[in-house]
Amino acid sequence: MRQLLSIQELKSLSSMQIEKLQNARFHAVAKNLLPHTKFYSNLFKEHGVDPNKLKKVEDWQKQGLPLIKKFYYMQHVEDFVVKPDHPFKTYWQYLRDLSISEALTFTLSSMNKHALSSRLHYFFHPKMPLFSGGTQSGRPTPTFITHPQLRNLHDVMSIAVQLMSKDFNMPTTGMNLFPYGPHLAWHAVQTAFNIGVELNLATAAGNAMKTETLVELADQFKANVFAGMSVYMANKFLPMLIKKKVKLKEKAVFINGSEKMTYQDKLKLTKLAEKVGIKDVLVLDFYGASELKEGIMPECCPRSGFHNIAPLSNIIKTVKIKDMPPGDKMITDWEFSDSGAAVIWNIGGAGTVLGGYLIGDKYEKIVKGKCPNCGLNTERIFGVDRLELKK
Repeated sequence: MRQLLSIQELKSLSSMQIEKLQNARFHAVAKNLLPHTKFYSNLFKEHGVDPNKLKKVEDWQKQGLPLIKKFYYMQHVEDFVVKPDHPFKTYWQYLRDLSISEALTFTLSSMNKHALSSRLHYFFHPKMPLFSGGTQSGRPTPTFITHPQLRNLHDVMSIAVQLMSKDFNMPTTGMNLFPYGPHLAWHAVQTAFNIGVELNLATAAGNAMKTETLVELADQFKANVFAGMSVYMANKFLPMLIKKKVKLKEKAVFINGSEKMTYQDKLKLTKLAEKVGIKDVLVLDFYGASELKEGIMPECCPRSGFHNIAPLSNIIKTVKIKDMPPGDKMITDWEFSDSGAAVIWNIGGAGTVLGGYLIGDKYEKIVKGKCPNCGLNTERIFGVDRLELKK
């Protein structure tokens, strides 16, 4: 079953072709997986919606379905996990709606009871929780990712590495400067470094390792690829390098994640890097969230927008919220728009499945069409900022 598009397909398929693939997955998830979560089962009943009628995300609005607030999800995490009463039937119907040939192959192979049990467990059972950083709420919240989605993360990061390192033709040593923990940022960087750098120091900031220790390692191994929050790199890590009079290689990459990086943040990073001997500084940004699961979105070059390189994992739209009454768990008065609050629909399988979910950010715009820098013909997101919603 197709889980990802290759980098070649992301270049050759048109926006319309990618959208068609997304709609097929959206329909299969809405019809066969969402009804097997407690929340969406109740939601469809309350609004009198037949999930079979949800063919594309625009039908979410046409059928009068609301958007779900992050704060409500945080209090009812288990209600969004797929738990079918009849896993075989649910999985077969899901495959059938995606591909008749896949469903037939699955039927023929189901004679092996052990293999069947393993496959169903593999698809439905959560493999690992990814915790959000809790930057908005102060309360980290788990999103459950399955084994296939964890495997997809490896392939997504492989594409990201190709995009972000195409002009970096020298020996590389990577340092992961995210705090260690079961959250997406550290795990994604660790995966990317295992793929893309020659030496992965497998480090972590925060309580895992002191800044002084990280600086000593950077000096000893002359690290030149750093990934972490720009605030930490600019206010702690680089100043400590300067204080210790460390000199690094003349070319380096700094990759930001988890928090918004402004132009001033990039400028500060560049100027501080120059003080430790780095003359050629590349500062890149990437965007992700636990609720997007494997859907990490990198820049291919500065200011190129966040590339949705895993369009079969999530559909992302912007909406205008007309009314936002406090205390409500959902928003009913809304419409699609060219900019505004970001809403996601997970379309990449089981585990936690979120549809019509306000991720907590707002976007200036989502651009379709071929990227003039890397040639990928996938959506690019610009102007990400926090969305302030009343609880």
